[in-house]
Amino acid sequence: MKRSTCLAQLSREHHAAVVLAKRAQRIDTDDIEAARDFMIGAVASFERELEPHFRVEERGLLPQLAKTGETDRVGRTLAEHEELRGLAKRLAAHDAATHWKPTSDSRNASCSRSPNRD
Repeated sequence: MKRSTCLAQLSREHHAAVVLAKRAQRIDTDDIEAARDFMIGAVASFERELEPHFRVEERGLLPQLAKTGETDRVGRTLAEHEELRGLAKRLAAHDAATHWKPTSDSRNASCSRSPNRD
């Protein structure tokens, strides 16, 4: 799809979200260290790339889009932003580095959950 040059940067930034989502789909949940590293990276990626992108959309693009009558699209986008913020907040609040703890036998794929898990 051909986009306006003023939207090109926002469009390219969506790639970071797609890459993160693809990595989430491929994570081996039996590999505790890999899952923990992914969670830490996901929070950092959200703070560094996605949250600033959301703010640009919410302050500039979405109000303009709403003025054209695209209120459903704007509402859906805002809801998606809030859902992703909530996911990132849950990961950060549960301290991704300690959320999953391997058993004493690191070769064992089982793990124990942190007692503060929701």
